[in-house]
Amino acid sequence: PFFFAPSADRRATLTTGSIFAPGRIPRSGMNVASRDSLARPWDVHAERLLECTDCHSSVNNPAHFAESSETRPQHLRYDARRMDIGEYLLQPSHEFARGRSAQTTARRDLDDSMRRCESCHQAEAAHDWLPYRDRHLMGLQCEACHVPEQFGTTLANIDWTILDRDGEPIRRYRGTTGDPDDPRTLVEAYRPVLLPRADASGQTRLTPHNLVTSWFWVDGSTGAPVSRKRLEHAFLTGDGFHSSMLKALDATGDGKVSASEQGLYNPHQVNVLAARLEEVGVSDPQIRGEIQPFGTHHGVATGRWATRDCRSCHGEGSRTTEEFWLADFAPGGVMPEPVGDSGVEFAGELKISECGHVVYQPDPKLAGLYLFGTSRAAWADSIGRLTVLLVLAGVFLHAGLRLILAQASRREERS
Repeated sequence: PFFFAPSADRRATLTTGSIFAPGRIPRSGMNVASRDSLARPWDVHAERLLECTDCHSSVNNPAHFAESSETRPQHLRYDARRMDIGEYLLQPSHEFARGRSAQTTARRDLDDSMRRCESCHQAEAAHDWLPYRDRHLMGLQCEACHVPEQFGTTLANIDWTILDRDGEPIRRYRGTTGDPDDPRTLVEAYRPVLLPRADASGQTRLTPHNLVTSWFWVDGSTGAPVSRKRLEHAFLTGDGFHSSMLKALDATGDGKVSASEQGLYNPHQVNVLAARLEEVGVSDPQIRGEIQPFGTHHGVATGRWATRDCRSCHGEGSRTTEEFWLADFAPGGVMPEPVGDSGVEFAGELKISECGHVVYQPDPKLAGLYLFGTSRAAWADSIGRLTVLLVLAGVFLHAGLRLILAQASRREERS
């Protein structure tokens, strides 16, 4: 049985929680919560023996080649003039097709060059049971329902404002509070947040994402992030933390910095570390925070495990409006900001929750979406209240007139 520990070598799993593997979850070495009831594979495509290159093919593979829409004539759907298979085998490209990734800005010319769900699947043929089918398909990416949860240990935030004794930033993960490198640590699935994102056709659809929040020091005069080498020089010595940093962080006075003390919780701590950075040559050190979305496109579930309950989105507790946890606190009180080149629309609010956590609150209304049972329109509420008042007024008026006429009729009978 395999076990996936967080690692930069497995960047896709680290940043999204998705595991592209054919085995079934209960048979793995991952201590996933309620695993015995999850009789599903990690990814249905991997289970059915698809390989990475079936979707992410070489860009000059003649079997999959598609000319960019920017250069292809509008009238041409298929161009038979392409590289011969013999030529391809002699000189295959090492550039691979990809989608429109929220987390990658390099080589935008390769965006939307890979196969998408609709390249192989005809959604209309499999969703006859779905009310308002066309409207759902227009407003949702397939992954919004078919990647309802992710089961891998997933990075939630990374704090570069301090370092641990080994010179590493403080990383925190979703769904687990123990050591993520320990196979015994319980991993609970998380639900990706649905964010509006434009696809290759220009249509904006809700797409599942993980949000990774980072805090780091920058040089106030240039705006450039402070290098890791300089952070180590400022904060660490040969035998641990610099004395001023240790004194500022050690709230209990035991001479150690525990896991709960690893953070900048007050202005004094910020000032102490900023002073240390100035001593090593950083001009006007400041803390910045940013939120990077990572699209979750692997870990695909079959129809049985996909979202099928209308109440998941329509009604109280809708996943389209539920708070998405980013961090337990904001280092130095600095609220993060979304990166500006992800192509994702942050239609919602960044805020501090009642328990002090940094959360993102989606709002479909800001994305121009109206969801039955979830969204509310002020004008519709006003019309509804007015209608109720008019009905009540009509009832009382009708009852009053009947009472008056009945009394008048009795007086006439007596006379």
